[in-house]
Amino acid sequence: MAAKTEGAGGSWFVGLFRKFDGWFISFMSGNSINFLRIALAVIYIWFGALKIVGFNPAAGLVAQTVFWLPPEWAVVFIGA
Repeated sequence: MAAKTEGAGGSWFVGLFRKFDGWFISFMSGNSINFLRIALAVIYIWFGALKIVGFNPAAGLVAQTVFWLPPEWAVVFIGA
């Protein structure tokens, strides 16, 4: 048995949701790649700016990830 969408004002909400869902899918199908590009650019610019000002949060993570190398060498070789 299919679920009822009518009663207690449910049909207008389902219709509104389906209309928004259709609009959102069509909008994102044309713009999702651009949003991903912008997000990656923001991340790269942010980490680049942090390196310029001398604060590098990735250096500690890199040094802990490659634990068999001395931290100074790990950061230099991996490039954090």
